[in-house]
Amino acid sequence: MSLQMELIHQNSTWMHFIGGYYKSEEQFVREAGKYGISRRVPAQVVRGMEFGDRLIFLRYVKGKSAYAFAEGQIVGLTLEGDIAKQVGDRLIQEGKAEYHDGGGMVQRECGSYFVLGTFEVKTTLKETMDIAQEVHAKQAKEKGEEPEPLFVLVNAKLIIAYADPVYLSPSPKFTRSFIRSDDSSFIAPADYSPERSVVAIDGYEKKARSKKTVDYPRLPEVV
Repeated sequence: MSLQMELIHQNSTWMHFIGGYYKSEEQFVREAGKYGISRRVPAQVVRGMEFGDRLIFLRYVKGKSAYAFAEGQIVGLTLEGDIAKQVGDRLIQEGKAEYHDGGGMVQRECGSYFVLGTFEVKTTLKETMDIAQEVHAKQAKEKGEEPEPLFVLVNAKLIIAYADPVYLSPSPKFTRSFIRSDDSSFIAPADYSPERSVVAIDGYEKKARSKKTVDYPRLPEVV
């Protein structure tokens, strides 16, 4: 049995409610197919997640119950450009990342941002997040300030959209955070390798694209 356990690793399952920015599940699914999925999350929550974790997306019927309508898989992390560059450069020095320039404006129903570039990483999500928090704290210290809680965007790709909604019983209470599932873990082979990336962005607007014209600087090429 112990040998068998060495040949597999376990990823967690999380549930997450989709809020009022999306008028329908179809709208969310269309956007996910075009841009992927990004959800704003406190750094402390992300430290408990891992690349390859399963996400189940929920909607809530007021006075009734929650239902699941789609699933995704965690494949990356989005950070503000300066933090992303320091995290990525450190992982490159350790032989754990490669940088790819390029991106563009991403306009979502819940917000918008400009992609500067992407670091493809070969490490855990927790290690990546630990470095990001270290950089965030260092930046605050250099300014003589106490660091505010760090929020990041967790990226996922859409795996499946259900043909029919699946109502949950008992129904979880609505929350803007993530709900960790106790009984639906995903078992994967030891050689299973999900996508892993750190995306650098600038100009993040939570609700709507800014009407101002902004020239977004690009990250320098990594040599």
